[in-house]
Amino acid sequence: MIIQKKRFLMTFHWFIMLIACLTFTLTLWGTWRAQVVAKHQFTWHLGLLSAGLSLLLVGIVWLLTHWLNRRGDAALWLTFAALIVIKIIAIRTIPTWPTSDFWNYHYFAALSANGMSWVAMSQHHLIANNFVFPHVLNIAAAFSLPEAIFGANYGVLQIANTLVIFVSMLVIVKIGQRLKLRSLGIAVALGYYWLPAYWLYTLIDGAEPLFIGLLLIATLALLNVIMPPVTSYRNDQIMSLLMAVVAATLANALRPIVVIWLIAILIFSSLARSSSVIHRRQRLILGFMTVITVMSLTLVGALTPKFYGITIAPDRVSQAYSVATGTDPATNGAYSTTVRAVLDRHISQMSRPKASAKADQTAIDDLNRLTKQHLRQLNQKHDWPIFMRNKITAFLDEDYGFDWIDYNFAHHTKIQRAQQRQFFKQSDLLTLWSTFCFSGLLVVPLVGELCLLFWPQLRRRLSSRQRNLLLFNNLLFLGFFYASLLVEVQGRYHIVLYLPLLTLTSLVIQNGGAMIRPQHQH
Repeated sequence: MIIQKKRFLMTFHWFIMLIACLTFTLTLWGTWRAQVVAKHQFTWHLGLLSAGLSLLLVGIVWLLTHWLNRRGDAALWLTFAALIVIKIIAIRTIPTWPTSDFWNYHYFAALSANGMSWVAMSQHHLIANNFVFPHVLNIAAAFSLPEAIFGANYGVLQIANTLVIFVSMLVIVKIGQRLKLRSLGIAVALGYYWLPAYWLYTLIDGAEPLFIGLLLIATLALLNVIMPPVTSYRNDQIMSLLMAVVAATLANALRPIVVIWLIAILIFSSLARSSSVIHRRQRLILGFMTVITVMSLTLVGALTPKFYGITIAPDRVSQAYSVATGTDPATNGAYSTTVRAVLDRHISQMSRPKASAKADQTAIDDLNRLTKQHLRQLNQKHDWPIFMRNKITAFLDEDYGFDWIDYNFAHHTKIQRAQQRQFFKQSDLLTLWSTFCFSGLLVVPLVGELCLLFWPQLRRRLSSRQRNLLLFNNLLFLGFFYASLLVEVQGRYHIVLYLPLLTLTSLVIQNGGAMIRPQHQH
């Protein structure tokens, strides 16, 4: 029985690695196809420069990791703090202004920070149709906290986002230390800092850094529950469990995809290879934590209207809208004016407390009807391959953030034309550099896991911790990737893939030499 279970687990791990390798290849193809479709003016010397910058970035991360791993926590903190100061100075030198969803975050946060209640915003029709998308209001509420203290200024949010990245870097290192892989934690933290995509979303005040930070805190707290420090007491574990639930719930309020993280935890706890990390007691704790978190997510959804004091559409409405948009053949699953028009027809009724329940259901029925129409159209015309190809391309577009900055520069009169032209000249280089960085995070784990798939001797050289870390991050990557394709896609949504990819890349690089090096018989 034990041998059969061991064989099953080995087969399952092998199968997940195979699916991950196929998905890495698909993601790599979609990333570069997005750049071809965008028709950027790429030249060979621009490509060489981007590749050189990417290799330089890898070299800097490797050298800093090697140096910091031999130093204490004080040197680590000071180095990270210096890097954050550099980032703040660099970001504040680029004049830009938020737009689209980013503008909504800043606008509502500024109103709230200046004393205007959410009820007053609703009465003055300022919230518009955003009550259908509660995550927009949640992000604005989070952003209003630093603005209430330091002033409703766009730069305050940029600095706050950068400080969140600083905390995230420290948490990543702490996670590495808890797994007894400190150098891996340092490498992932430095890679996270240097990623061009996170510089962009800090620049335009996206909520991505805060979402990732909360998810990391939840992960660390969960590790402290299943792998408690020697000096901890039972009360410490209870507090860590509560922290994991609260952080995961808050993260879901910003980006409602934390359920993927929970599913990955459940699968991991059930099918991880036995080691000092995963025992029966820990599996029960993980299962209990998942149940409590799901209950917490449900409770928060029910209490959200009471928190804001206004009518908030149930999650079913935004989910129906996202699925209808994600199946629209006309836009390849991206933003659709047709789907938005169907939703907007019901907005006035949905905002009225007495009529909202009936209007919500009517909107859901109309959106579901539209989804069925889209699916029927795709089936009748046999357009699924083309549709999915274009949808994956839109999801993996690395120039999404640069497009918004270009848009801001072109429509903002305060920004001098010389500065606009300067950024336009650099945007192709930055886009290509960002694409090279993302491609590197795909190629390294692809090559490493292909070697593990077809070279059994290498798999045996991995420790149980490393195998389990590989499994968990593969599950996270696959979950985030395929779940994102079920709904509306935007280029910025694939940024959630960076965290598992960073861990997988660092794991392969740090263990590549040890795995390939011949083992001597004694």
